[in-house]
Amino acid sequence: MVELPPVCFRPHFPLAEWREPAGVEVDSRSLELGLAEFAPLEFRLVRRTH
Repeated sequence: MVELPPVCFRPHFPLAEWREPAGVEVDSRSLELGLAEFAPLEFRLVRRTH
């Protein structure tokens, strides 16, 4: 049987140390406002499709 030398170096692998993120509390109440009450709204293109 072949005997290997002891491990000298272990590469860091962050996914092996992954933990479930802490829960986030979300307010799920509905908003009873008209769209005009959110003004001014700004829309920006964030991804091109071609």
